[in-house]
Amino acid sequence: MDNSMNNEGEDAAQPLNPSDVTRQEIAAAGEAAGMALGAQPLTLKRLGKNPFVRFLTHKVTLAIMMILVLILGFGVTALAVYTRDNGLFVPGITVAGINVGNITKVAAQVEIDRKIQSIWSHVVKFDVDGKTVESKLSDLGLTLTADKALAEAYAIGREGNIVEKAQQRRAARRGIHFELSSAWDGEKLSEALTKIFGPYQVAPHDASFTITPANTMEITKESVGKAVDVNALTAQVQKLDIFQPENQLKVSFKEDPPKLTVAILEKEKITGLLASYTTYFDPSQIERTGNIRLAADALNGALIAPGEMFSFNKRVGERTAGKGYQDAYIIVNGQFEEGLGGGICQVSSTLYNTVLQADLPITQRTNHDLVITYVPLGQDATVAWPYLDLQFRNDSGGYILVRTKMGKNSLTIDFYGQPQPGQQVIINNSATPVPPPEQRVTDNSLPHGQERVQQEGVQGYKVTSTRTVMQSGKVVKTEILGSSYYAPTPKIIEVGP
Repeated sequence: MDNSMNNEGEDAAQPLNPSDVTRQEIAAAGEAAGMALGAQPLTLKRLGKNPFVRFLTHKVTLAIMMILVLILGFGVTALAVYTRDNGLFVPGITVAGINVGNITKVAAQVEIDRKIQSIWSHVVKFDVDGKTVESKLSDLGLTLTADKALAEAYAIGREGNIVEKAQQRRAARRGIHFELSSAWDGEKLSEALTKIFGPYQVAPHDASFTITPANTMEITKESVGKAVDVNALTAQVQKLDIFQPENQLKVSFKEDPPKLTVAILEKEKITGLLASYTTYFDPSQIERTGNIRLAADALNGALIAPGEMFSFNKRVGERTAGKGYQDAYIIVNGQFEEGLGGGICQVSSTLYNTVLQADLPITQRTNHDLVITYVPLGQDATVAWPYLDLQFRNDSGGYILVRTKMGKNSLTIDFYGQPQPGQQVIINNSATPVPPPEQRVTDNSLPHGQERVQQEGVQGYKVTSTRTVMQSGKVVKTEILGSSYYAPTPKIIEVGP
């Protein structure tokens, strides 16, 4: 009941809509008017039969409909005019703080570009050890663009149906703000900061050493440098308020330690003679002796760092006449022939044996094709530029200094490093003879059936070499160094036809 009363009260408070008037309501109104004048009440039946009333009802309804059509048409027209695209930003829109309402995209872009140039000119003042260094944001790699903001701003009032467009325009009048798109070029920023603060940094100096006449190391202490923490400073710059005309940052330094210190060198320093080996040559072979001297001089003074790979060819270089190398006997295709740089292999073989005595790992070595006499079988190492090389690695844990000495008929190569007291290295070679083949050739100058030895054959060998390392008389390790094959030289016999 309460609900019914409330509903009636609510209905009574609603304004009258002409379109809602029914024939029954008109009849009821007429009947009430007649009773008020003392007339007979009009019934619905009577009302419906009255021509005047029917005419009046029709006219009222028609008028109301016409009014509604006019109102609707006027509203649609007004909305169309209100939302038409005039090529301008709708009022109430700002981009980067600039009011772009009622201006074109071109005009807006000009104003925005001017704003971007202004932001790029903002400076960062860096405090470096009490000195101020300035740099513009544009020089630090800041990128700014309004492309996205302008596109989104221009779309307001232009998307959706006519009602949605009108709603967007009404919302814009309350104010819609768009920001520039900003980003930092990290690589450019890092390079700029490194360049700016380079003069304020102090480079570290590694500990160093000199080799004394006694073949020991005299060490000079290292020094610590200072450097700007570019990564940390880059992060600080990227957090700055780019819209402020001026920002300030204090630049801090960090220690820049050297890579090589006295402590490291003390552990790696040369303490004495590590290994030595001597071979002998015929000094009457002047060209060969000269080649040996040139290669030995190139090796002398080489310093091999811990862990470093050493290459004979890389150290000595190409053997050329321009460097003073001369023709002397070399082995070519199993034959002794004269060639540039003959005798070099005696230097590489002497070096190889010093490496063996120093107990260093050999990574590349090739034996001669034929037997040579200045080192034991299996302990030679031939070289040829650039494809045949002698290489080894310094795994001694310390520096190795190479020294060469030439006597009247001898070559000695010494390694100075960190000798192990009580260590002894023994090289064993197991050789299997390979008899020389016999070749018989016809010599028409000899009588029938007569023979003459043109060349005595030289026996070849198959050699397996091992290295045994002993410490204080006890075997520490034994390793196979590899095998070497020396081809025999055939015995050539000339016979008569």
